[in-house]
Amino acid sequence: LGFTSPFYSGSPNVPRSLVMTGAPYVVPPNEINLANRLQLPQWTVECWVRLATANETGSLILRETLPGGNTNYCLRVDNNIPSIWFSTEGGAMYSAAGSIPLLADEWVHLAGVFNPVQASLRLYANGGLVVSSNTVENCALGQISVWRGGTPSGVVTLGDGVNGLLDEVRIWNVAMANSNITARFDHFGGGAVDSAFGVLGTAGGGGVAGAATINLVTNAPI
Repeated sequence: LGFTSPFYSGSPNVPRSLVMTGAPYVVPPNEINLANRLQLPQWTVECWVRLATANETGSLILRETLPGGNTNYCLRVDNNIPSIWFSTEGGAMYSAAGSIPLLADEWVHLAGVFNPVQASLRLYANGGLVVSSNTVENCALGQISVWRGGTPSGVVTLGDGVNGLLDEVRIWNVAMANSNITARFDHFGGGAVDSAFGVLGTAGGGGVAGAATINLVTNAPI
């Protein structure tokens, strides 16, 4: 009956998605020897999102090299229009943005792919290619993910400035092809993640540790 799909997030009647209220959630490094696991020269980032209103603006998945610094990868919305972008170590920005805003209160799957070999940056919605742009430089990497006096640096944040629901966040250390995105975008929770760099899932009410912290486990869903 499809009760494990985000389209049926009210069944079973337990929290299944990350509730975004505008304040960012942080994906912290949880093992010293894996502190660079989110520092990626090529990548695929994806998630299911349900925006609360018709004018949401902010980042869904973001890794900055430093707070307010360059950007390794960012999947975001601006007045509900999705885009994927990164900046270089020199501060130049590359982006691929859609033109049609996402509807409020409807689940949609978004994905962004950076392939430095093909020099391409691609945005997908519900498994279909929305837009592709050319790139001539590599994305910024910055330093490894660390905590300094309680202040995160080089970490991934989720839902900064956005209101709504977020689920099935996936960060891959490979640049997926069109066929991979189309074939896998609706594989939830227990789908194959053997080559995934990390998967965040909140299905079944798990996955959130504390009010503003989320644990990301390498090569396994939470």
